[in-house]
Amino acid sequence: MRIAFLCYEFLQPGGIGVYSRRLISELTSDGHKIVVFCAPANPDLSHRIPLLSEVKQVPVSGLPLTSMLSFWTRLPIAVARERVRGGPFDVVHSNAIADAFLSKRRLPGPRIVTVFHLGRSVVRSAGLRVMASPRALRTEYGLALAVEGRSIRRADQLIVISDSTRREVQAAFPDVAPGKVSVIPPGVDTQIATSDEKTASYLRSKWGISRGNKILLFVGRIKDRKGLPLLLKVLKQLEEESAKLVIVGGGDGSRIARTAQKMGIGNQVILAGYVSDQELRAAYSISQVLVHPSVMEGYGMTLAESVYLGLPVVAFGVGAIPEVVQDGVNGFLVEYPNVSAFARAVRRVLSVGLEGPQNATLKKPRFDWRLATVRTLAAYERSIDTNHQAMADEDSKSGS
Repeated sequence: MRIAFLCYEFLQPGGIGVYSRRLISELTSDGHKIVVFCAPANPDLSHRIPLLSEVKQVPVSGLPLTSMLSFWTRLPIAVARERVRGGPFDVVHSNAIADAFLSKRRLPGPRIVTVFHLGRSVVRSAGLRVMASPRALRTEYGLALAVEGRSIRRADQLIVISDSTRREVQAAFPDVAPGKVSVIPPGVDTQIATSDEKTASYLRSKWGISRGNKILLFVGRIKDRKGLPLLLKVLKQLEEESAKLVIVGGGDGSRIARTAQKMGIGNQVILAGYVSDQELRAAYSISQVLVHPSVMEGYGMTLAESVYLGLPVVAFGVGAIPEVVQDGVNGFLVEYPNVSAFARAVRRVLSVGLEGPQNATLKKPRFDWRLATVRTLAAYERSIDTNHQAMADEDSKSGS
């Protein structure tokens, strides 16, 4: 099968990029021919990503507010050139809103769209005022609001990564037939369990962590909906615990650093930035708890990794998080935005831990990448059938 895989974030940090790269690896190993269309590689990640398929990096504008818009505008041209060069595609798989300006007329054929979460859900959950600042318009809850409906309604089949996202889609777009929507959770990379003491010791030294410190680990991009300001308030309540908060992930952390200094906890916050896969595995291994104060999640791949490893999680019980973290089994879920309850849950983990088989849930086949790939290919086949039926219906109307 020849597949056009559209993903702005393919060579970027974050969950969508991780999901897409792993899925492409699985599809390629099955012998499918994939052409990825994406934004240019993030310089911090480009040397770490093995490219197992053909990747077309679509140039984007560097001007404020225009990068995503320029990708949408230039993508149809890049896809048309590839069709001339390599022939038609059997399936077009768009991730999130990558195909916003790519109409069925410009690129006919079966169309799959993966929905991670809706931009409007971020707004509703976080109470964000999208029009309050130009910065907000660059984010997933800015431009996404204007075009996500177009992509969703145009698709022959939708893939959603959680039941929570399925409910979001069906509530926001009641005209989308339930039969078009497939819930396919991502898998867990089992390599996450392979860490080494040498790297762990290196990180402790690099981050100034002693054996007596208790590490709260956050993994994710620094962005509004991830709730990091709330996490600083939690840390403030844990001063007696000798806790340190390690923030792993990209984004501008200057505001977090300034706030931590003003709160008197600047020496307890470590902004680690991007780390290698080996270092991420070691970071999990030296931590006592994963803290995830996000105000909305369509899934949460770092949550899945933590549960798989048996690392307790404390998070707000929002979005799809309860589908991954079982309250009292492999972590604790608290009501958003109760900082005191969050701090009590962290303190409980640090003092007594958790009882029971914390990693039982994520070792079920439901969270296996092979199964996720098989289900994705089945969705491709359904999209082909749906598209053929639509074409037959059109021919019938034309002939009558």
